[in-house]
Amino acid sequence: MKKNIVILFIIGFSIGLEAQNQPKTNIDLNYLRPNWMGNNLNSIRFRNGDTIKIVRDLEEWVNKKKNIPQVYIKQTAEGDEYYYNYYALADERNIIPKNYKLPSLQDFQINFLDFDSWYRGKFYSKNPKLKIGSYGSLSLDESSGNPYFTEMNKSYTYLWINEPNSEKEYWGNALIKKENYDASIQYSASPKTYGYVVRC
Repeated sequence: MKKNIVILFIIGFSIGLEAQNQPKTNIDLNYLRPNWMGNNLNSIRFRNGDTIKIVRDLEEWVNKKKNIPQVYIKQTAEGDEYYYNYYALADERNIIPKNYKLPSLQDFQINFLDFDSWYRGKFYSKNPKLKIGSYGSLSLDESSGNPYFTEMNKSYTYLWINEPNSEKEYWGNALIKKENYDASIQYSASPKTYGYVVRC
């Protein structure tokens, strides 16, 4: 009996030492691997095949039912940009492709690195697939309710994230901005009727 106790003690002690030698991290290492989309979300169909409302004229963005899922497709010299409202992301039919998710603020933060002013004004990260351009935003005028599009001048950008806000009509987004030669990422919030790009 004593011999068995000694053997168990030695095994337990060695396991304890091995655990102590393991690297400690609070980072989800899966997000440091290349499993992000290489481009922003450009889905126009939900997973069940239904087509989302596509807006190509800003005037169409305003409608009586503000909770209609919709995407504004803006043509640029570098290709089309897709701006979704919150309701497109919250719809139970799911606009996010399989095997991906709407990221949280932390998902961005643990991948985020700096701003490269030499690479066409791109924000970049530890993950090679997570280069992020500086995109505009589709907002609504508070007094008239009319939509307008704002260019970000390659100094900051907003992206929808999976983070609620204490105010019912608002939802969270990641604000990435350039400050001198550095960049930062922080939590922000906007009305659910606004349109932002999405990276999954």
